[in-house]
Amino acid sequence: MNNLNQRIYAAFDCSVQYSIDNPLATPIARATALFAELATAKTAMLAHSGAQATGSTTFHGGVDERQLLLTELLDDMRAIAKIARGLDKAAFPTIREEFRLPNSYGVARVLATARAFVAHATAQVALFTERGLPATFVTDLNNRITAVEASAQGRNTGLLSQVGGTAGIDVAARRGLAALRELDGIMSAALKDNEVLLAAWNVAKHIERRNPAPTPEPAPAPSPSGS
Repeated sequence: MNNLNQRIYAAFDCSVQYSIDNPLATPIARATALFAELATAKTAMLAHSGAQATGSTTFHGGVDERQLLLTELLDDMRAIAKIARGLDKAAFPTIREEFRLPNSYGVARVLATARAFVAHATAQVALFTERGLPATFVTDLNNRITAVEASAQGRNTGLLSQVGGTAGIDVAARRGLAALRELDGIMSAALKDNEVLLAAWNVAKHIERRNPAPTPEPAPAPSPSGS
């Protein structure tokens, strides 16, 4: 929840508490309904804030996990490519191109190249196992690809949850502000003869400024002439 929405939430919370602590002597049905709307908006903002925070941590965790898995995938690909580069060109004229590393390390490019490695290596397993790679190296490479894809899905899920939470907070805040504006007119009229409760209401519904203007310091008094 950003700074503005935190301040809006605080005003909703305080206004709802005011209605509990200071019920109108003569109930006004519309005011009661608006306070209920305000309470609903406050609850919704809090719920969406939780989704926003969870989505953010999931997204950033997914980014870190994906980077680690991508690094491990590239390490396996480099081992295969290095063996391919060491083979005799005359005996294996196309193998260097079949196992050339990508020229950029974007996730989509790495995954596409890794799948090509799997396709080419499947028909030449013995060529690589004879040079030290484990018999499961093609399966291992496939598992790395699957893990990177899965981490990307988790990252995307987190991002969508974060964006949805942020949008939900904004929608709830707008609805609550509309209720608060209408309430202010009703409460100001209802409390016009009670200065104490009106002052308390004005404090309750107030949304704090983000950066209050600093109080200017008084100018120093001029020095007496001749000193």
